[in-house]
Amino acid sequence: MRKTLLIHFTAAALLFSGYAHAITLHEVHGEYSGPEEQVLADSLLANGMRHHDVAARGRAPDDIIKAEQCLSRVLEIEPDNAIAMVYFGSLHTIIARDRAPFWKKMGYMKKGFKYMDKAVRLDPDNYHVRMVRAINSATVPKMFKRRRIAEQDFKHIDKLTRKEGFDAPISFWLSYLYHYGLLLEDAGDISEARLRYARVIATDPGSDYAAKARLRLKGGKADNEYPVSSQNR
Repeated sequence: MRKTLLIHFTAAALLFSGYAHAITLHEVHGEYSGPEEQVLADSLLANGMRHHDVAARGRAPDDIIKAEQCLSRVLEIEPDNAIAMVYFGSLHTIIARDRAPFWKKMGYMKKGFKYMDKAVRLDPDNYHVRMVRAINSATVPKMFKRRRIAEQDFKHIDKLTRKEGFDAPISFWLSYLYHYGLLLEDAGDISEARLRYARVIATDPGSDYAAKARLRLKGGKADNEYPVSSQNR
């Protein structure tokens, strides 16, 4: 079990990163109210997401701490903020992977899943919330039996994208198509996976996701990417 728990997995969506200014610890723990508190919550959320995404890519203890500080403060200000909640849940699985002692890993994982599932219940049609949970659920070790949830989330996102007026940045489309392709490939649906990899390349041929999609089409995988199960290939 220990070996399985320590399997490398990437927790999250890696969407919408690159936010600008840094929040100081004084701001994190300061007292605000009204419009100032809303501005603080928005800034903390942006920075919490950014630090989460850095931590998700590999062992980054400082970013884990900063993400935890920012996201927990957002949830103090806005307890029903679904985006903060889903990232906070994903962060718990990163803590389990990188920082928690072995005997606490399972507890952090279960707590992370609980936060993410609650976030989706709070805002089921928020594609950002669904994407974070979908990618996390697809990439954690299979012993946690989250693949079905990932499939449900990707299918729900697919329905959302077909609704009239749906609008999302290219970064969403690249991440969504690529990670859905990985899940389909993992499930043995190679033809559907390849269609999504091809759409990634067509959407933005010069992007990092397009480069990774070309590797998948050639039967390879990108560095630091979770492996597709050999039994399903």
